[in-house]
Amino acid sequence: MKYFFGFLASIGLIIFVIVLIVRGFTGGGDKKAELPVPLSDYAHSTVQMQYTMDGPTVADQERRSVQITVGQDESTIEILEGYNQNVIASKSYLSNDAAYGEFLRALDIAGYTKGANEESSKKNTDERGFCPSGNRYSFDIIDGSSTKQHLWATSCGAKQGTFKGKTSAVRTLFEDQIPDYGKGEFKL
Repeated sequence: MKYFFGFLASIGLIIFVIVLIVRGFTGGGDKKAELPVPLSDYAHSTVQMQYTMDGPTVADQERRSVQITVGQDESTIEILEGYNQNVIASKSYLSNDAAYGEFLRALDIAGYTKGANEESSKKNTDERGFCPSGNRYSFDIIDGSSTKQHLWATSCGAKQGTFKGKTSAVRTLFEDQIPDYGKGEFKL
């Protein structure tokens, strides 16, 4: 009889260990592991994607930046002057849900939401001054007046910045949303 109780205790212990192991791999009981939201889920929302290219560190009068904002209904390009980023040229283009959904899916594939781990991103929260003779790129997800995500990279190398997606692919995707990009007043 004592062997029978020993056997039951052993089985109970094994089940207990298995439950602990399984809970450890799934994030535990009631806690759900947070999964990143696919960007295409924003296709029918007011959430906007924004790309900003800041030029080299030069005199305020010579400083130029380009900002492209893409949303459900329109895409906008702004040419910004100086470090206070005063708008000197702007143009908007109508869009639609289908185009925005396609754009968002392409951004997902290019790694738009891939960022540095928390430890290294704490060191790189202030991007000012990085890559002074090149360009800095900001990649934002804007929801109304709040920024849901802000990542950045430079043209000076992959080790600078918090963005870990495909920088050139993302830049091209944004530029391709603006028919006049690189022409006339929208040429830097």
